Amino acid sequence: MSSIDDVRASAKKGHAVDVGAANNIETLGDKKKDHADILGVLLIFPLVLLASSDGALLVGNEVLIMADLDVNVVIFGLLIGFGILSGGIATFLFGYLSDKSSRKLLLVIGGATWSTATLLMSTAPGVEVLFIIRIMGTIGNGAITPVVFSLLSDMFPSEKRSNSFAWWGIASLIGGLGGGSIALAFNRIPFDTIPNWDKLDLLVKMQYLQANYPDLVALWRAPFMLTGILGLAFVCIALFMKEPKRGGRDKQLREALSKEELHYSYKIKAADLKYIFTRRSNFWLIFNFLDVVVSGFFIANILLYIQVEMQFSFTDMESISQVLLMIVPAIVLGLFGQFYFAKKGDKKVEQGDPAGRVKVAIIGGVMHIPFFIIAFLFSPFKGNGTFFLGSLAVPGWGFWIMMPIAGVVLGIGLMYSFAIAPNWYASLIDVNLPEHRSTMIATASFLDTIGRSFGSIAGGLFISFFDSTGTHYSISLSIIWMTIIFGGISGLMWLPIYKYCNRDFAYVQQVLAERGRELSERARAD
Repeated sequence: MSSIDDVRASAKKGHAVDVGAANNIETLGDKKKDHADILGVLLIFPLVLLASSDGALLVGNEVLIMADLDVNVVIFGLLIGFGILSGGIATFLFGYLSDKSSRKLLLVIGGATWSTATLLMSTAPGVEVLFIIRIMGTIGNGAITPVVFSLLSDMFPSEKRSNSFAWWGIASLIGGLGGGSIALAFNRIPFDTIPNWDKLDLLVKMQYLQANYPDLVALWRAPFMLTGILGLAFVCIALFMKEPKRGGRDKQLREALSKEELHYSYKIKAADLKYIFTRRSNFWLIFNFLDVVVSGFFIANILLYIQVEMQFSFTDMESISQVLLMIVPAIVLGLFGQFYFAKKGDKKVEQGDPAGRVKVAIIGGVMHIPFFIIAFLFSPFKGNGTFFLGSLAVPGWGFWIMMPIAGVVLGIGLMYSFAIAPNWYASLIDVNLPEHRSTMIATASFLDTIGRSFGSIAGGLFISFFDSTGTHYSISLSIIWMTIIFGGISGLMWLPIYKYCNRDFAYVQQVLAERGRELSERARAD
């Protein structure tokens, strides 16, 4: 029997992996496992969906919280940024624990912590207490991410990994939209009727809202209470999930681990960390976190962008309809890209191209940039009836034409942008052994949170800078420049990933094939 070092040497030489004909045979046990895993997904899906609303719930209430608790945009950016950072630290810790402990237990702990903190948010008397509770909540929320990724990697066959992570993306998107919708349902301030709104700076706008709408700005507390209560209920549902076998859906281990008495017994060791962090594919995959800087900024300021810069009101049906004309086509095209490019990445790998998912991610990482820039150059401003940073005046009916056009351009950008995540996560799983995957996903997610945190904090500084120049379009200009700077650098960072992934993919396949044979021999001996 070959040692792991022998297998590593063989993989480096590019030797083929013999996974055996039995891997292509679908058995009755496989079907039962499929049904059990589908049930498991359904049991954790409500909690995942609700936890995904966390960021949108806070951002959706940004204007109200800033006005109610007298918080400026820089402090709010720090609230989001430090929350993301603390969540990232929790992600790293719980990712490591997921490779050693019961993932079901860790999911329950994380979900209960987040739900409790969300409920307590509704009682925060000031920004200091809000900071403390928010950090507690993001620690719980950050714990959920690596645990769920680890569970998903063992609930879906390895041949469909990108597609499984596309579903995670959908859950995140639906959760985000749901959180935003819940938040907006309690935002009743008529922004479109406030006189000379565009002539006030941001601080004066918040003071105006506090002075004139004190009862309405306090309504941000209700959605946090509702979400916290639902979260605790969904944690109870997740308790009924049966945890899948670690590595049981990898094609090299599937046959052996279909036997109830056999388990994948390898656990991560401290000595493994040096090796997995210095593997070149891992290094470039986890350190390419600049692609989320812009999304971190935009998520933190989307409501500020719609209500303050674009001056659309969510109390007026015309405003709501026009915003939806931009958002709906953008979301539809983004969802299409999420699944289309995920399946395309899976198909390339099935056809024998280990770098197939990386190639698809590179296309998405580069192609979304120009469409994002063009989309935010549209910069509609309902207050004075203009587009393109105030340079194009349109009549009232012009908004009904221009908004869907802007939405389509933004949607094409999202279509390419959404191609990145499922293929990125699947690639990270591909080049790591089952006992290392949660740790690597957690590390990557942690660095992603740094990217989003940096985007939130840097975005607040960008807005402050452009706001000081007297322009009304400080958010649009910030997004455009951040896309150019950070999106461009991120696109270049995919090139070394493409260079090294084939070798690391071959190594992992060889090791799993060797372990699959070991498990099969053990089963026959028993």
